[in-house]
Amino acid sequence: MYFNAPITSPRLETLDVVRVGVSIDVFRQGQVWAQLQEQNANQPNTLHLGSALPMDPRDYPISATRKDMAWRQRISNATELALRSFPERWRIPTITVVRGYNPKTERPRLFPEEVEEMLNDMASLELGDAGLHWHRIGQLKNGVICNDTPEAVIEAVFGVFEQNPDMPALLLYVVEGYNMARILMSQGEKPIGLGTGPRQPGELTDSVVALVVARPERIAWLREFAKYTQSKPDSIDPAFTGWERTPPHAFKPSPFFPTPITQRGFEQWDRLKVLARLHRPVTVSLHQEGKASIPLKGALRDKAFAGGWDQAVSALGAAPARAFFDTGKPSGAIADLAPALHAAQHPVDLLDSAQSYDLTQRLGDTGAASPFVGLALATMASYLNADSSMVVPLRRPDRATFIGVSPPSPGKKPADDPFDVALRPQHSPLTEAPSPEFKAWHGQLVFDYQREQERNAPRYRDPEIVAREQRMLDDFIAVLPGDGSSGWKRN
Repeated sequence: MYFNAPITSPRLETLDVVRVGVSIDVFRQGQVWAQLQEQNANQPNTLHLGSALPMDPRDYPISATRKDMAWRQRISNATELALRSFPERWRIPTITVVRGYNPKTERPRLFPEEVEEMLNDMASLELGDAGLHWHRIGQLKNGVICNDTPEAVIEAVFGVFEQNPDMPALLLYVVEGYNMARILMSQGEKPIGLGTGPRQPGELTDSVVALVVARPERIAWLREFAKYTQSKPDSIDPAFTGWERTPPHAFKPSPFFPTPITQRGFEQWDRLKVLARLHRPVTVSLHQEGKASIPLKGALRDKAFAGGWDQAVSALGAAPARAFFDTGKPSGAIADLAPALHAAQHPVDLLDSAQSYDLTQRLGDTGAASPFVGLALATMASYLNADSSMVVPLRRPDRATFIGVSPPSPGKKPADDPFDVALRPQHSPLTEAPSPEFKAWHGQLVFDYQREQERNAPRYRDPEIVAREQRMLDDFIAVLPGDGSSGWKRN
């Protein structure tokens, strides 16, 4: 029995995924995976698959007002789905990921300090709209990552856990879409899409992913203190308010636990379910050794790719049942990958739609969120099928990254499905009429919009104003690719 926080950490090869929140376009949570499975059932050959998203522009809002409302609701829903069952009152360390941004660009839409404040406060300011009033966000210092191909963040997360031995959990908060692109571009740039108008071909898919990864064993040292904390029988608040009686061993605060966990707090921690195990990424170079400017081609490229795949599969302990990959192109990925996987020891069948998931082909351009969309889907697939998955981000021409995801109980399918869309009630239980809560929320949103329109001309409300109102986060310490000397990571 030990009563102090751990001060060292071994090299970690896995992290537990304990919470997932996903909004992809019109779909939430398990709806995304269910839609892909419906595609598989209707068309087993991946070469004949199209998009899983609604293709009729009339299925999407036209006005800027309704587009902005849909954008805000997607962010709010993903936040709620990820954190609603996570322990309250504990400030969860957070890394926020968005697309590439250059604070020194000419004619920025927002001043760099405004963007920095917005991105640092985004997750924490979303808690209210998500109904998470007792939850807390701790944005890590240097923990806002602006990068179009941010898969290296996954390796950095392992480093954060190793450098902070008392940290039991971390939130990865990823936001991508038309509004985010508009905010971070200069005034001379414009993403595909319209502020007011129908959805455009090639427009970014609004993608919000919130993943909580954890090492739950790191709170074991706090368990003995819980029985000595004050508790109020009539309160569900897990906050520490003092000692009921003095513990026999002095409590020594740690960086991530300045106060002990109460008994009610441990009830919440103990309810966390391991959904999947995230394996440390394997990354291989696709350039000639010692010649970073010369890419590998043909058999040499295939050999390097196959070697990375086999190394990642070896760590999984079992051949993956499926792969989620993304080159950022709507077609042609299978032709690029097939020769390389043919050389691998445990390949998947890229022509089988149940094994092969080209994210851009199926879900459109998810931009910087792509690696995390893959991880969220792999978590759902591996949990529900009790098998392993591989996520392969391929948007960078100079390297390939392989991220394994395995189930908590291999070979034993669960009886439950934790990926249902259980959001706060927006309708009364016995009728489809909107509930008073939803009507009040919607009415306030419309009122705020009308007030803003009255104050500003022209009547169109620029998306960056909407996103600016959703500010973000608070302070954090991150170990990230590079020397960590700057809070901004960009391409």
